[in-house]
Amino acid sequence: MKAAYLERLTTQISCGKAGPILSKRSPDTMMQADPAMLSAVARIAEAPKPPRLHVTAIRGQRIWFKHFGAERTAWGKRLHALVSPLMYPRFTRASLSATPEGKAARELRKIKAFRGAGFRAPEVFYQRGDVLALSDMGETMQTQMRHLRKIGDVTAHDELLVHAAEALGQVHEAGLCHGRPHPRDFVVDDDGRFGFLDFEEEPEATMPLADAQARDVWLLFFQITYRARQPETATRALKAYKASAPKPTLEALARLLHFFRVFIPLGRVAAKFHLGGDLERFMRAMDFFRDAEGDAAEKR
Repeated sequence: MKAAYLERLTTQISCGKAGPILSKRSPDTMMQADPAMLSAVARIAEAPKPPRLHVTAIRGQRIWFKHFGAERTAWGKRLHALVSPLMYPRFTRASLSATPEGKAARELRKIKAFRGAGFRAPEVFYQRGDVLALSDMGETMQTQMRHLRKIGDVTAHDELLVHAAEALGQVHEAGLCHGRPHPRDFVVDDDGRFGFLDFEEEPEATMPLADAQARDVWLLFFQITYRARQPETATRALKAYKASAPKPTLEALARLLHFFRVFIPLGRVAAKFHLGGDLERFMRAMDFFRDAEGDAAEKR
């Protein structure tokens, strides 16, 4: 557990100074390592019938191996990708269908883009075909939040959600899109610096960047409104996001919310029979955005 960071975060909260720190890192993606280590990485990466994702310690370093061809794509995703070019509005479209090699290349491409813009993202030890070997970035934000819930520190817990929204706004300001932002895809180090991982979606390849970024923030607020322990957290998170968010993205978000608002009554009917996790997150996010829009209209 990142005890030093969490202690510092609690102190910063009490002083009103907490905020995400996005480090400026070298844009180089391929990690420099000694030949013996690279050889060991290559042997593991090329082993037959590997799991899709696993971590191994090599010469004192944790290395994550992603084998994109180890699992078949779910039929629902395949169907969505098949009909996606015909779908409108564009923010309902899926990422482009890709071979396992194409998926690995997509993740590598996005890692390079994030690191090139100065954001923390995994360093790459090895890439060949459908396999990537990536540096370990430490505990995810989701793991840290789980610890904070366990010890009852709801203030620090929700502060992470606010900072995640702020960090995503800064990513969007830099002209980037994550694709599937989730607490498990954020990391926070001992110094409070945010980082990003798991770039398996590329919606910006099938829709305008503003639409892809709007979908980013919409999906993140599925998590924020569902996980927040304090009533003002989502409002603070939206304000933090808007501080850096591009204007075209906010306009695209308004269009997205207008489109999906028609599904709210249907969701309420469905919830009477079965309120699954996805439906509950959708309803909470849409209710929050509806109330936020109403409050903004009253202030104008």
